Amino acid sequence: MASGKSLLAKALADELAYEFIDIDKQVEVVSRKSISKIFEEDGELEFRKLESQVLESLLQKENIVVAAGGGTPCFFHNINIINQFFISFFLNTRRALILQRLCKERSHRPILAQSNSIEKLVDELMRERLPYYQKANHIIDISNDETSPIIKSILRLI
Repeated sequence: MASGKSLLAKALADELAYEFIDIDKQVEVVSRKSISKIFEEDGELEFRKLESQVLESLLQKENIVVAAGGGTPCFFHNINIINQFFISFFLNTRRALILQRLCKERSHRPILAQSNSIEKLVDELMRERLPYYQKANHIIDISNDETSPIIKSILRLI
């Protein structure tokens, strides 16, 4: 969450002249609901099912760059699917940078809306999600908001 996945994936897609696909946006299109509404009306499990369905629908596509949600690799067999069909990157972003970004985005993120402490939530999610993230094909350390060097690093790896 707030690692810069969507921003970097969009920039990478532009650089490669590939189609950019944001799984969260696709879930909203398929469900005809905002992610907040899905969480509110149907719960997180239904959101995760839709997320997995969208991921699986992308397997037949070529020349795409996908921005997965922060929880996408952590549910069902998604990390295995991601690693089998895509080149995956874990954007290992400094905690302080994540917290700074999340403070600005709190109202747009359903998981944050349910928490009293962003710091506690970030620590808990990282503890839960890190084992999945570390299964990525590549790990990129993110220490600031500069996209150009990160894109260059990714391009060297693909």
